[in-house]
Amino acid sequence: MADAGSALHLPAGPLSEQRSMALLAEAGVPVVPHRLVRTAAEAAQAAQEMGGRIALKVCSDAIAHKSDVGGVALNLADAAGAQAAFDRILANARQARPDAHIDGALAAPMVQGGVECIAGVHRDPVFGPVLMFGLGGIHAEILRDVALRLLPITRDDALAMVRELRAFAVLDGARGRPRVDLDSIADTLCALAGFAQRAGATLESAEINPLIARPREDGGCVAVDALVIGREAA
Repeated sequence: MADAGSALHLPAGPLSEQRSMALLAEAGVPVVPHRLVRTAAEAAQAAQEMGGRIALKVCSDAIAHKSDVGGVALNLADAAGAQAAFDRILANARQARPDAHIDGALAAPMVQGGVECIAGVHRDPVFGPVLMFGLGGIHAEILRDVALRLLPITRDDALAMVRELRAFAVLDGARGRPRVDLDSIADTLCALAGFAQRAGATLESAEINPLIARPREDGGCVAVDALVIGREAA
């Protein structure tokens, strides 16, 4: 069964991606390597040091949906591109939300390959925290191909959630696709459930979108973006 561990008190309201990722990483969720950059020069340095293509996303407790304000830049290939993108996404965010305190931008390497999934916990007013897992994109948004469980869960529950998806074959190596690491998904769901139990009544929701599921030899699944929202405990 997912271990609740020591109690955790969350502040009310949405947390920045950096704070959300840090909390989930502490709970045992695998997260993409990332760093907060506060200037265009730091963004350029991050691009040089991370190698390959990177993403930059505006980082603020007040901006939960970064793409809605033009606060995301993807597939940045070099330092010059990262520097220009930093200035652009922060200008966009400040224009859209002049009242928001902006910490900077979160820089992270682009994750190649894998299957986009979504995982989260939302507080139901009747049943309490409910764990959710599904494939991302059209599967979650239109087909509603998701599995749900009340907490607490066991690891067997987590594996059953993955296997009961209508599109499970996508994860299981259909049509020559590489089979993803199902155990790492189950471990991540258990870690997310444990985080929710620790946060208790102070958690409104926690969502990982996307959670990239990959084969074991590629490192298993990894959280690429996350949003934790706290609430006032009654």
